[in-house]
Amino acid sequence: MGRLFQKKKPEISIVHVQETKLAESDKYAKQCVEDAEKTIRGFGFSPVLVTAQGDFVDELLKAVTVKRFDLIVLGAHWQKRSKYLAMISDEALDLVRLTNRPVLVFREPLDEPAFSPKEQSIQKG
Repeated sequence: MGRLFQKKKPEISIVHVQETKLAESDKYAKQCVEDAEKTIRGFGFSPVLVTAQGDFVDELLKAVTVKRFDLIVLGAHWQKRSKYLAMISDEALDLVRLTNRPVLVFREPLDEPAFSPKEQSIQKG
């Protein structure tokens, strides 16, 4: 992952909020944490696992306050929004608005384009 991470040896925490309003199953929550842990371990780090139940934004803000994270990295899901916010959920937008920590939103490439061909040609021109 680069010499900087090897020298600094950052602590990486995986925070999963099991949203009660979505009735997320324990099995799904466990799988999410295990998948994330496996990915981080693949880069040579031993992550700290943090789990919570409740509202995503509220619980994540609590974790950020208690653990004093330097950076929040969110995995984004496809949303049908304007071209600039296409990958950000309402919860992620709330988190960005309410926290004083930097937030990086990561989105996997999709099979379908994020913008229509017309929007892409406007951006290029």
